[in-house]
Amino acid sequence: MDSGATHGIVLGFHPPDADAPPSQVTFAMTADPQATIDRLLQDNKIMLFMKGNKSFPSCGFSHEVVARLKQHGAKFETFNVLADPGVRQQIKQHANWPTIPQLYVNGEFVGGCDIIRELDESGELAPLVGG
Repeated sequence: MDSGATHGIVLGFHPPDADAPPSQVTFAMTADPQATIDRLLQDNKIMLFMKGNKSFPSCGFSHEVVARLKQHGAKFETFNVLADPGVRQQIKQHANWPTIPQLYVNGEFVGGCDIIRELDESGELAPLVGG
């Protein structure tokens, strides 16, 4: 499933381009943020909740995690939390983790930028993301 399709199905809107800069993505709030999170985690083996998207990260931490995933050839999807404040707040409660980005593999929370950096530097990230 590509990131544009994920956004269209879950949020009910289609950005002009699936890899459009976050400033061009239509703002939308889902009726049930937890259901959105659950569906994204169920439908995507590797899911990154981030600011922006994989083509246009909107913060340095999100950019770093995307770069590390791409470096290992990971096939992953992203969700732009800037487009949905409900999901942005709920994902923090879902993992009991206060910051974005958040990486999930097989529905399990892996960590934020600092943990992903540590996993990468220790050699544990590559086997985890299966690149």
